[in-house]
Amino acid sequence: MPPQLEFVLHLPVIYKYVAILFIAFFEGPLISLASGFLVYTGFLSIIPAYIVLVLGDIIPDISTILRGDSARKLNSL
Repeated sequence: MPPQLEFVLHLPVIYKYVAILFIAFFEGPLISLASGFLVYTGFLSIIPAYIVLVLGDIIPDISTILRGDSARKLNSL
């Protein structure tokens, strides 16, 4: 196997929680189910997985609220 392909295939193993965070931004419930299965199989630890899933759910909501608030302030000028 070429070393570049081997590197790309190992990225999810190295950065598993970062990958879960970015996937949770877009598809929270599905990645929560998959993360629960990965915790059950022992691939993930429960506390970091839970924290990452909560952040993946809260960060997009907060950014949407902040964008809407700043747009409201611009329209009121």
